Amino acid sequence: MRDFISSLFRSKIFGLFVLLIIVAAVPLTVFIAQRQQNIQQKAQVANNIVYVNINTSILGKPVPADFVGLSYEMAELLKKPVSTGSTAPEQFTAENTRLIRALQKINVKMIRFGSNNVTRTFWSEKPLLTSPTPPYPTLSQEELKEGGGIPWYITLNDSHINNMFAFARALGAKVVFTLNLAHSDYNPEMFTDEAAYIVNKGGDTLLGIQIDNEPDNFGQRKIRPTPYLFNNYFQEFSNYVSRIRVKVPNAPIIAPATLMPPGSPIVNGEHWINLLLNKEKDDTAGNLKLKAVSQHIYSLGSSTSTDPLTYTTERLLGKDINYNINKWIVDPLVTEISGRHPFYIMETAALGVPGDFAQSLWGINHLLNLAQKGIAGVSLYSTQWRCDPDPNKINYAPVCVEYPWHYNSPLRVGGLYYSLLFFKEAAQGQFVTTQLITALNFDSYSTINGNTLRVTLINKEKTDTDATINLDKDYRMAKVLRLKAPSPLSSGTEITLGGASVLKDSQGFSDWSPKDNENYTVANRKFTVKVPAYSAALVTFDTSCNTEYTYTETDQAWIKTYCLGLGVNCTTYKSITCHTGEQGTWTPYGSNCTKPNCTGCSCEQLITPTSMPPPTNTPAPTSTPIPGGTQLALNLILDGVYYDCNVNQACVKGDLAIIGNPQHPTRNVLVEIFNNNNQLVTTKTGNTTYDSEDGHFKGTVELGSIQTGNYYIKVKTDKYLKRLMPGIHQITGGTTNTIPESMLVAGDIDNNNELNILDYNILISCLEDQNGNTPPTCGDNKEKTDLNDNGTVDIDDYNLFLRNLSVQRGD
Repeated sequence: MRDFISSLFRSKIFGLFVLLIIVAAVPLTVFIAQRQQNIQQKAQVANNIVYVNINTSILGKPVPADFVGLSYEMAELLKKPVSTGSTAPEQFTAENTRLIRALQKINVKMIRFGSNNVTRTFWSEKPLLTSPTPPYPTLSQEELKEGGGIPWYITLNDSHINNMFAFARALGAKVVFTLNLAHSDYNPEMFTDEAAYIVNKGGDTLLGIQIDNEPDNFGQRKIRPTPYLFNNYFQEFSNYVSRIRVKVPNAPIIAPATLMPPGSPIVNGEHWINLLLNKEKDDTAGNLKLKAVSQHIYSLGSSTSTDPLTYTTERLLGKDINYNINKWIVDPLVTEISGRHPFYIMETAALGVPGDFAQSLWGINHLLNLAQKGIAGVSLYSTQWRCDPDPNKINYAPVCVEYPWHYNSPLRVGGLYYSLLFFKEAAQGQFVTTQLITALNFDSYSTINGNTLRVTLINKEKTDTDATINLDKDYRMAKVLRLKAPSPLSSGTEITLGGASVLKDSQGFSDWSPKDNENYTVANRKFTVKVPAYSAALVTFDTSCNTEYTYTETDQAWIKTYCLGLGVNCTTYKSITCHTGEQGTWTPYGSNCTKPNCTGCSCEQLITPTSMPPPTNTPAPTSTPIPGGTQLALNLILDGVYYDCNVNQACVKGDLAIIGNPQHPTRNVLVEIFNNNNQLVTTKTGNTTYDSEDGHFKGTVELGSIQTGNYYIKVKTDKYLKRLMPGIHQITGGTTNTIPESMLVAGDIDNNNELNILDYNILISCLEDQNGNTPPTCGDNKEKTDLNDNGTVDIDDYNLFLRNLSVQRGD
């Protein structure tokens, strides 16, 4: 394991929060105390509101069928020494049916062997017959410290490799295997022989070979002299790969995953992956041809230290975990790779945080976020031999062998096992556009597969909340699957999914199936569900004729309308009654679909067309642009001007707002129009004027020539984040189209559509003293920092900015 703490995620946004606390505590303490109660009262207006707006017409990335993987230390291929002097069995063999069954249940399709053990791993095709330790190269003290009870030198042989591939084939998974680059100069022939054996025995079961683990960390681990930069690494890597190509020309090479400790992987603003891809592009010999690229992500850093300031449940379940991962790692790398290769996360975990259930909630959020970004596959860092016997201690493995280890030790199911069960149920088909509007620590994701829409809701707050899902189709039914436990610190034995825990038998694992049946009807394209504190819920909607509900005569009109929409005439049918849990709720005359056999009925089987000829399809008229005269009427609430608005939710008159005449009663606005494919159609500007009657800014924007149709609309003005107007808007050419009132969030002082440390620094530089004097550091920024537009930059502007920090960025 790693012995250092990555500070990557404790910069930028994390630093901002710390800085805000420090600065606020000095001259502004009194002012904040005076306003604190007022702010809290206004925050309560929005604290229990969650809106999830679904748009199934804008599709995102598909969820790969082989997305889920597990990553193990290389030493896990060995037998486990126990205190009695004997050994516990190898885990990764085809005979370990209980582990295979457990992993198949969570759809594990990739097994990686690597991690820091690789630098202590060597190869002998046959088991060594001599007992003395072979004269391997001297390992650094850091490498020796990473032993973790494992022999200093790990020697793999053909038996280990054969068992590994047999296990993977029985599981139905691919293998990623890692070779030792750190000591490749010791015996180059040894490692090329190992590569040849791996490729030969692996065949189609081998996904790829990695050349060592986290080479960007070689300097810090004292495996190489510092600084160990990309050019140092690339010389070794390219020589190593060239030697392998001599023996195995088509070896599938996966770029080794970097860890990204501060200062190491980024050279002149470029990541090692980008630099390596450029080298591959320039390689005329083809030796560097890569099958995939990879990266490691440790959400709270990569140390096993339990530093209370770093490894906490609050930070693990914080609002900015995904934001930082996406901004600093995932989004830049996805852009750099640009479809050239599959992109894998070969190791990821939330080390150092106790509580299986906290790991469960983090795992669901983390996996869905990465899948939505288009990652090809994710391997959770795992173990079979490191289950802590104390259920209150840190256990990051989804499933592992319980202590004490012996041949009959049962398996222990951890919190991440429930994450993977949930992910298997939730992540099916393709992601769809999901707009989350809330001030709470809450996340949501949606996928669609055929007629079935699945919406994941994750509440990371200490209190219950109601979530309202606004749908864009007529769904008639919804079922809810819940993941819950008494608290984030609950152990795996206290977690339930669908009201049921994973069953155990004498081998430690049996099966899981939901016990609770939460079935509901849906009306008016809206569904509200309660999501308890620290829990997750999967809401499944279905438009197919197969249902899980009892329909009566009153439902037949809807059934007829829906099926006619499919182009099927269903005038001949009758109602039936199915019990809860059965599928199929109505059937045509003469059908064999009776109550006991409802499960097998498809929509087509449930509908019997009459002899009436099918309707003739008439081509729809082609839309033509309508000349000018099309306008958009805006009705905007600017947070801090007349109204205090709480993070996209409720607006009330209050102390933080300028009530009366703002300094700038006319505001220029930017309007962006997007079509159903999320493509920008046009960008226009116009003016809005302050209306003293209701405190809103109103005005019209000329759209010019635009086709009549449904659009998404975004609006921005100076000092405010860009806002996606809720819902889909029909714009009719040649008319004035009115948009419902909408609120914009204040605080974007530098107009980059984010609330961050840059805005904060500008605001602080202009904050007036107690005598109303503007600091000379303000320069010409006073107007920008006067967020409530009352002519002064004071504590009200400061509090407005602090309150809105939870938004962080615009649409």
